[in-house]
Amino acid sequence: MKKILGSVLSLALGLLFGFFGVMNSVFSDGPMDERLVIIAVILAIFGLLGLLLGFFFSEIHITAAILLVVPGIVFLTLFLFSELYLLILLYMVLLVLISFVSVKLGHHIHGRTRKYH
Repeated sequence: MKKILGSVLSLALGLLFGFFGVMNSVFSDGPMDERLVIIAVILAIFGLLGLLLGFFFSEIHITAAILLVVPGIVFLTLFLFSELYLLILLYMVLLVLISFVSVKLGHHIHGRTRKYH
């Protein structure tokens, strides 16, 4: 049951932040410096979400990372053929790296805290 809950929660958070965060950051109008700040905040949010998912659902940490990041990547792919091609590719790579590393870190922290109980 915990695996199903973790998977559903990961996908729901991925869809929510993928649509309202990632997609909004590239489809909205505004100066580039504002967009870069928004992208940095979104990457930090994905890092925090990954850390929490990896900690609380450590048995599905890889699945959680995939379900968290895929919606954002899909939304970025929709925008890939615009004038910001290289920035979008960098954004995709950072989104995947931060999500996977933070979920793995949460899993690692969870394992270390369980040793001391």
